[in-house]
Formats: sequence, structure tokens, C-alpha cells
Amino acid sequence: MKFLLFFLFILAVLSCKKVDEFSVTNPGFVSVVENAKSQHSLYISSFTGNPFEKGKIYVVEDIEEKLASWESAEPKKLNFDFQWPNGIETAPSQFFGKNGIIINDGFLMPGKDDGKIYFLDTSENGGVDASPVTLSTKKSGWYYHQCKFHDFDNDGIPEIIAASGHKPLFGSGTGELVMLKQSKQGGSFTETVLAKGPDTFVELYEQNGTVVIYAAEYFSKKLTLTYSTSNNWMDTSSIKSLTIDADLGTGFDIKIQQFYGKDHLLVTSQGDSGKNGYVAIYEIPDNLLDTGSYTKHIIAKDFNPKSSTEGSGAPGICTEIGTTGQIFLSDDDGGNLYLLSPSDSNYNFQLSKIEENDKTVGSVTLFVYGHSNYIIVANYSKGKVELWRC
Repeated sequence: MKFLLFFLFILAVLSCKKVDEFSVTNPGFVSVVENAKSQHSLYISSFTGNPFEKGKIYVVEDIEEKLASWESAEPKKLNFDFQWPNGIETAPSQFFGKNGIIINDGFLMPGKDDGKIYFLDTSENGGVDASPVTLSTKKSGWYYHQCKFHDFDNDGIPEIIAASGHKPLFGSGTGELVMLKQSKQGGSFTETVLAKGPDTFVELYEQNGTVVIYAAEYFSKKLTLTYSTSNNWMDTSSIKSLTIDADLGTGFDIKIQQFYGKDHLLVTSQGDSGKNGYVAIYEIPDNLLDTGSYTKHIIAKDFNPKSSTEGSGAPGICTEIGTTGQIFLSDDDGGNLYLLSPSDSNYNFQLSKIEENDKTVGSVTLFVYGHSNYIIVANYSKGKVELWRC
């Protein structure tokens, strides 16, 4: 039986192969969204630490048709510049009654930290010539990485949930969990602070009528959940936060993923100020508010950045590969790509390096097409957008 498991593990590792790549300058985030033609478009966020150079977004439409000739893809640049564009999501159609994307902008670096959340109409030409609409409230020095959507007040229009970060030139950084509510379809948005702490990535989860928002906090170095004591998220006095793991370290990515037939939290931590990072899986208990029952399993550790520059860290963003139980991991400033494969049903994983790079690798995202799982990688330092088939 052990030999059979090992053989299956080797097959799984060997089944993840790089297909091809195309060039984009400084690709940081890759996001697959639905488009107006009922297919999918790939949006690529590009940014640099140069304070005099703006961030850019590129689009490759109808990627279903590009999978067989990935190297020939021709990304089109949006005719609008950003500070430091991060994650991009499919916008709920209820917002403006049209196809669009939500763009999260800004970063902690001076000159890049006046971030915003934008809506961009992508109905024509992938939004290349459209002008983005600002949804967030102007706040100097605050930035956004990612959004989630949920209709908290059952009015038919989802609210936007986001973590917003702020790092002054001197002193410690901080974060806020915010909600953006639209007055009516096509109307303006009002931004409300729900809780202090969340600053980068969040995950929304609902179980038995209880909604919680998980956050792997970068500045406060802990894993938290935020909830409403009355299940009325419009009543900000009812919003409370609990700490699940006070020893998380520098929190980074967080996702809800299924392992062994159950939902879990999949979290990356950049350890002690970017060093000695790790990947962990947390079991989600039946009672979401019972923070003592989130059993933690560290499945890979000892990740370190190749640069000693302040703010560098490893590992980065990860994604489960469909329903295989395998995890595709970007090493961020560690520069590598890894595959994590379960070796048993007791949270033991085998770590395999599948690509080594000199410096930084950006985000990874899953795209399922037909019976195949594709992983798209933003290889920042190489200036390539890679396609892997797993």
C-alpha cells in the first residue's frame, strides 16, 4: 500500500508541466474573469517600485482560444494608469447592469500608497478604452489588495468587502476591514470601517447562517475572524473580531479550500518579518466562533526570500489544483514555484520545487477548462506570464 501511495504521488507530481509563456513587463497579479462573450479574459497587473513609473494592466481576451498557442498571446494595455494594481475580480452585474471588473490599487511604498477600488466597464474590447469609476472613499496613504462580495442586507445588490492597509513613513503599519455599499444600481458607494486589523487578503465564509470574514493579517501578524453578533452587518456596533492564531507571523495569502472532503483555511505566512515562512492548513470547526477549535497543521516551512531588502518575504500566493488536493505555490521573493502533494490523509504533504527563479514570482491562479486544470503564473522577475497544465 505504501508503494502504491508513493507511485500515485510521483504520478501527480509529474503531471504538472509548464506549457509555455509570453512576455509582459513586471507581471505581479494574474486574474481570470468572465467576459461579455461568456468566455474568460486574463487580466495582468504590472507594477514597479519606481515612484515615477505608473502601474499598468493588460488583458488577453478569450483565453480558452489561447491555451494551445499561449506563446502567441498579445496582451493589450488598458489606456489608464494606476499606482500599483493588485488583484482583479469579476464585478457583480447588479452594480451597473453591465460586464465589468473590480480593480484593487495601491501599495505600502511612498508614492504608491494612495490606493483605490475601481469599477471598469469591460463590455467592449476588454475595457481597454474605458475610464475606471472610483468606488472607494479617498483616503491618503491607504491601499487595497483584494475584494469579496456578499449581499449582507438582502437588497439584491452585493456589498464589497475589502482589507485596506496603511504604512506611515515612520512607525508600524495598520489595517482596516471595510464595507462598500451601493445606494442603488448605478449609484455611488459609501465606505464604512467594520474592524481594525485586516490589511491584505481576506476570505468570506458562511456556515449554518453565520457569516465570518477571515484575515491573515500582515502588520499585526495574526489570523483573525470578524463577525456580527446580531448577524446584521449594517449595524456596525454589532461587529466584533476574534483571534484564531496569535502566532501566525507575517500573514499573507488566505483561501477556503477543500481537503479530505471538508472546507479548510489555506494560509501562507511570511514568518518572522519575511523569513522562515510556512504554509498552514486550519481545520474549520462546526462552531465558527470557537477559535480554540481551529486545529493548525503546518504542511511546509522554512521559506526565505533571496533578497535582504526590507519588506521582502516568502512564500506568497497559493491555490489548490481543482479537487486533487495538491497545492500550487508561488514563493514570492523566494523566487521559486512549488507543488505540495498530500502523501496521506493526516495533513502530511510532500514539497517539490518545479521551477527556480532568481528573484520574485507574483501571483498564481487556477483556470479550469474542460477536464484540465491550468495554472497561470505571474513571473515578475522574468517578465513572463506562464501557463502550466496540471
